[in-house]
Amino acid sequence: MIILFGAIYTFQFFLLISFLFNSYKKSGFSFKLGICFSLLYFIFIPLFIYFFYGEVKISKIDFGNTSLETIYLENYNKANLYLSLFNFSILIYLYLPLKRLNKRVKYKKISLTKYGVMYFFSLFLILVGSGILKGGNWYQNRHDFFISAGGLAILITYCYNASKLLLIGSFFYLYENSKLNIFFFIFISVGFGIFDTIISGNRIYLFGLLIALAIYFISRLKLKQILILPLIIPVGVFLGYFASIFRHMRGPLFADGIPTYSKFIETYKSASLMEPFEIEPLLLGISESVNFNVLMQVFNDYNSFLYGKTYLKSVVFFIPRSLWESKPHSITVVAAQEYNAVSLVTTIIGEMYMNFALIGLMFLPFILIFLEKMMNLMMLNNIFNNVILFILGILFFRMPFSDELLVFIFLVLILKISNFKFVYGKK
Repeated sequence: MIILFGAIYTFQFFLLISFLFNSYKKSGFSFKLGICFSLLYFIFIPLFIYFFYGEVKISKIDFGNTSLETIYLENYNKANLYLSLFNFSILIYLYLPLKRLNKRVKYKKISLTKYGVMYFFSLFLILVGSGILKGGNWYQNRHDFFISAGGLAILITYCYNASKLLLIGSFFYLYENSKLNIFFFIFISVGFGIFDTIISGNRIYLFGLLIALAIYFISRLKLKQILILPLIIPVGVFLGYFASIFRHMRGPLFADGIPTYSKFIETYKSASLMEPFEIEPLLLGISESVNFNVLMQVFNDYNSFLYGKTYLKSVVFFIPRSLWESKPHSITVVAAQEYNAVSLVTTIIGEMYMNFALIGLMFLPFILIFLEKMMNLMMLNNIFNNVILFILGILFFRMPFSDELLVFIFLVLILKISNFKFVYGKK
């Protein structure tokens, strides 16, 4: 069975790689490209480790108090079968041709200042509301803020996350339209991503930004420029290592309020001692392999199916839990309750299975088609929107469906409110 599953995964891997290159060459950034890349990154990197080492270890430092366990190759035939089927379900969606009705257009004006004001204002409210400016544990303060502020905190957070995407899309737009030179473009975009990661504790937006930058520039390299890649790769490896160990840093980083440089170095050294630079832990860390462990355990033993409850959160999020105690939770909370943790990621595959079991194999392509059609209808075809759609593909794959649907809705509302000019000429 192990050889059979290895052959199936290898076949799927080459189908994904082929789609990734052909799709970007034909259409550039897109929602589909984000889904494809996420499947390769969050599932196939752990799968490579799984088959190479025969196991995917669970971090005892991070998850020692949970019921999550190390996944051994020979014990998870059922989970491997289900995962391979869900991979094919996503591949059907990827290879299904969907025409984009709107033509490629460009915007007359990017409201970078408005997006920046929205970002920093919502960030300020989150920092003040959570009390993190006075010091505390990043995780606990955030949790207390959501409980005390309720729907208002959720509203602010969605605006905050939507404004991040708008800023990232703006950076690409300004560079492609010669408003920023290459050095300032890289400096301001990467600097913004690192700042946001440190201040918010959330690495996924920096990850999406760096991947978009890498794809954008590597696809434009000429033969002579490719020779400088060995000089760039170490920087990428360090950023990957930093992103991996940052999960150990973000809890204590704000213990005394906004961190100073010395506090940052102190927490970095402590985190690097907890997780020294080694290939296997690095690959496990950067691919967030614990999500793979969660997914495989869900396939193996989860049977309290939710029948769509977690998808309803995007409709009922505004109702206070004080008025509706049994209001649906996001999938991260449900998974955490199942395995005795604070918050766990299941990916879009795990959320679909925990709701609909194997019937989700039929639902998943249709949900992805619905998302793509809706986004393409509301987000016109240009570099600004396409980069945002690519990162949204990553977010929808990794994060709870209802949360990211609301982020997208708030993003569109911000565009409307800021009097964004939707169509201006053909490109």
